[in-house]
Amino acid sequence: DAPLAGATVRLTSPAVTVQTDGDGRYQLLQVPVGNIELTFTATGYSTRIVPLTIAPRSVVDLTVRLAPLPPNLNGAQVRGIVT
Repeated sequence: DAPLAGATVRLTSPAVTVQTDGDGRYQLLQVPVGNIELTFTATGYSTRIVPLTIAPRSVVDLTVRLAPLPPNLNGAQVRGIVT
């Protein structure tokens, strides 16, 4: 699978959101010890929620695959400019 640049990785508490880089890599620092949930999202892909248990002074390497969504042939398209 090819790396997914620009995906969102969100930790709920404390609220921290990062984007994946051009190689699909991300890093979250100062993650609290205990049970957490990471939410992974990207346009055109299904959302994935991953529960983790974080130990003190640990480093967790986590690779997540997001499944592409089927094209929505009946959906409308919205375009615009944000200024």
